[in-house]
Amino acid sequence: MTIHIVHHTKVFTPEQLFDVALDVERYPYFVPWWEHARIRDRQSNSYRTDQIVKFEVIRQQFTSLTTYERPYRIDVTSSGGFLKRFDLHWRFTPWEEGCEIDLTADIALTARPLQAIAERISREAVRVMLGAFEKEAERLYSPSEAGQFA
Repeated sequence: MTIHIVHHTKVFTPEQLFDVALDVERYPYFVPWWEHARIRDRQSNSYRTDQIVKFEVIRQQFTSLTTYERPYRIDVTSSGGFLKRFDLHWRFTPWEEGCEIDLTADIALTARPLQAIAERISREAVRVMLGAFEKEAERLYSPSEAGQFA
């Protein structure tokens, strides 16, 4: 299942939103379903992260590989365990006085019952995730006016 969302904000720069999205170890503090994230194996433009997420009754641990090009793109991939495929692609492009965020999530789970639950909640989960990132950017950068994710 692939979810693609494009959002424009006049409030934050690509650099600001890139920094919020790249800081995976802070996700448990502001993304509702993230319980744990620890970076390991850090390289110049990549790192591996051990993570635990919980959606409703499903709690799973996984390791992801993140590659990035500051401040334009972040790509996160994972597979194995409950994940048949997990690809998350962030793109940050200057737009008017702010930023265009292009987020694509492609998720497939190994167990059919889990896939059905994931499909039911995924689109809303991606919107909640975008809202959480914007709220965290507001907290960090204190703009005078806050944009909203559609």
